[in-house]
Amino acid sequence: MIHPHNHSQNDHVWSSSKSSLSSKKNKIRNLFFRFCNLFFSWVISEWLCGN
Repeated sequence: MIHPHNHSQNDHVWSSSKSSLSSKKNKIRNLFFRFCNLFFSWVISEWLCGN
């Protein structure tokens, strides 16, 4: 249950933490894409070697 008097305070905290959250998301996204590139290159090399 959200209390009305805490709403503006929560909005303020959320807006201040938004920038750090987005940078964290970008870091995770970069790591994810790097992992995908490594994985796909490995799969392709394995497939080429298998054939």
